[in-house]
Amino acid sequence: MEQITRLNPDLVISFSDVQAGITGALVNRGIPVLATNQRTLADIEAALALLARVVNCEAMGEQLLHEFHQMLAPVGARESRPRVYFEEWNDPLITGIAWISELIERAGGENVFAELRDKHAAPDRIVAPERVVQVDPEIIFASWCGKPFFPEEIAERPGWGNVTAVRENRVYEIPAQDILQPGFRLVYGYDQIKRHLQALTCDAAPSH
Repeated sequence: MEQITRLNPDLVISFSDVQAGITGALVNRGIPVLATNQRTLADIEAALALLARVVNCEAMGEQLLHEFHQMLAPVGARESRPRVYFEEWNDPLITGIAWISELIERAGGENVFAELRDKHAAPDRIVAPERVVQVDPEIIFASWCGKPFFPEEIAERPGWGNVTAVRENRVYEIPAQDILQPGFRLVYGYDQIKRHLQALTCDAAPSH
């Protein structure tokens, strides 16, 4: 807090209810704070447009948002939609937030826990390991919120050796900065999801 105060910032930008405490503390010190709490792709675009206006870069912001929107365009219709499990945390198991579910669907996949997408708080998106085994995802993406990811941990979970994604060695890490930060870098996470789903779809296609 002292380091931030010494910088005498014109504006501090914070994200999500997780930072509510520090946001309030900064406001109490008289520091201007803009707090955003975007959860969906539409929310993210609105938040980015707001930031562009706040820093007086609306024209550049509009151009970047246009590119952002184009790069997140849904893929064409597919005959099958692979079942996808996204793991945001491993202890307990927490599945992905709303924008991750949207990206999976835009990339041509089916989020096996789509019913949890609108749960804002991470504790509300906890899933039981047995439930993951039951839904049997064909592909698993993981990004453990900034800490190292160990695919062998997933493979060693009781009963998970029978999960299609584990058995077929389709467990992939997506770097946190490319998927868990609700801003322009999501295009990189989306590209990785598309690439892996495309490979899976091609592998499953019948040969002629």
